[in-house]
Amino acid sequence: MINTGRPLSDSPFLQDRCLSILADPALSGRRRGVSADASALPLRLRRALDDLGATFLKVGQALSMRPDLLPEPYLRQLRDLREHARPFSAQEAKRELDRALRRPLDEVFRTFESEPFAAASIAQVHRATCATDRT
Repeated sequence: MINTGRPLSDSPFLQDRCLSILADPALSGRRRGVSADASALPLRLRRALDDLGATFLKVGQALSMRPDLLPEPYLRQLRDLREHARPFSAQEAKRELDRALRRPLDEVFRTFESEPFAAASIAQVHRATCATDRT
C-alpha cells in the first residue's frame, strides 16, 4: 500500500465505492424510512453494520476510533456501535446457554432474568441465581 499522506476518506474511488454500497436498497435504511440524501449516509452505514452482525459491528467499532480514515459524522454514528449495543433476545440467550451447558437452563439456575443487565456487540450479561447453594 502506498501512503499518499492523505486520509482514505479523501479517495474518490473509496468514496464512490462506499456510496454505491450504501445506495444499494438491500443495505440501505430505506426500509426503515431513512432518506437517501448524503447526510443520512453515516446513519445508514451504522445500521448496515449493525444488521450484518458481530464481525461487522467490530469493524465499525474499530473504524469509530479512526479520524484519519473517516469524517466526523461517520465517527459519531459508528461510536454508537460501541456505546449502545443492541441486545439480542432472551430466547436466543437461553438457547445458547442450554447448548453451551449441555443441559436445560432451569437445571443450572434457580432464577434467570430475561432482561440483560448489560449488552455488548458479541455478548450480554443476565442476572441469575445458581440452582445449588454454591456461588
